[in-house]
Amino acid sequence: MKNDGLIHDKLLEWAETYGPVYRLNVLHYVFLCVTCPEATKEILMSSKYPKDEFVYTRLQTLFGQRLFGNGLVTTRDHNQWYKQRRIMDPAFSSLYLRGLIGTFNDRAEKLMDKLGDAADNETEAFMLRLFNCVTLDVIAK
Repeated sequence: MKNDGLIHDKLLEWAETYGPVYRLNVLHYVFLCVTCPEATKEILMSSKYPKDEFVYTRLQTLFGQRLFGNGLVTTRDHNQWYKQRRIMDPAFSSLYLRGLIGTFNDRAEKLMDKLGDAADNETEAFMLRLFNCVTLDVIAK
């Protein structure tokens, strides 16, 4: 991996090489990397697939500091996950999201302006950072 590369780039490269599900060995642990949206949904939403305590407790806190907490991504208790999911469902309903189309369009236009400026000035555009900013703008609106 290049010095300025991101681990996500390497994971995507491996997904293109090995397919949407592949095994990753890190130190003495085996991870299953899943990039297929349908399989990811099934794994995260079903109680059939137990969540490894070692990994999920480390996602909650990192170096003694809160990282993801005990939320939708890290909870290992399916009943607790289900309750939290039901609370969040209205925020992702099609009716609510349709109401945000104006905000999405405004932020997309601003992103296009920034990309246009970068292209005109022949400067590098850091897409991950730009998309993160767009996401935060939409959430904050």
